Amino acid sequence: MKRRKHFSPMELAIKIIIGLLSLICIFPFYQTLLISLSRQGDKYTQLVFLYPVHLDISAYKYLINDGKVVNGFLVTVFITVVGTALSLALTIPGAYALTKKQLPGRNLIMNLIIFTMFFSGGLVCPIS
Repeated sequence: MKRRKHFSPMELAIKIIIGLLSLICIFPFYQTLLISLSRQGDKYTQLVFLYPVHLDISAYKYLINDGKVVNGFLVTVFITVVGTALSLALTIPGAYALTKKQLPGRNLIMNLIIFTMFFSGGLVCPIS
């Protein structure tokens, strides 16, 4: 028979605080979902807190019929798949080559790669 684990008061307080912080972090997403499922005027006239007062999915119908969101999603998936494939296609042969001890300039290349890991260039943004 297994013994039940008893929590100390400090462990219980920590679990309660973490639970409350989790709810505080999740609540804005939940509130946004509720407002998106309510009629447009309900968010100003009535308190949409626990459930949508008048269920309305017209905003989602508009997003799907508009096509811009679906197109943006497809572009994101394409960039992710192609970017990952290109990254793997270039990284795997480079890593294999760097495992060979007799590669000329191996130490210099490794030091340059490690240097860019420690000191990244950041985001290059032109000033307009």
